[in-house]
Amino acid sequence: MKANSADFEFNSPNATDDKSGVHFYGTDKSPGLYGGPTPEPESFTVRFKGDPKPGTYEATVRIVTQSLQLGILSQGHPMKPPVHLYYVDIPVKVTVP
Repeated sequence: MKANSADFEFNSPNATDDKSGVHFYGTDKSPGLYGGPTPEPESFTVRFKGDPKPGTYEATVRIVTQSLQLGILSQGHPMKPPVHLYYVDIPVKVTVP
């Protein structure tokens, strides 16, 4: 099994990508997404860029938010978001015959 996020591409019309990850800015062009009783949604796709070798390819999309009680509360451990932020890990898996 190959675990390599470089085989996948994250696409969203309302996001920026830098060395710290992808950041949504929403359709209003303001940083972040609004929450509350009418949260601002954001659509995205994860595309497999392809690999000539057969096998199973996996990656994890981690969504980090300040929204209370949505996901797992981070304790700031290594490879986790900063303390007091919430996150959800979404596994992505592709099998190439």
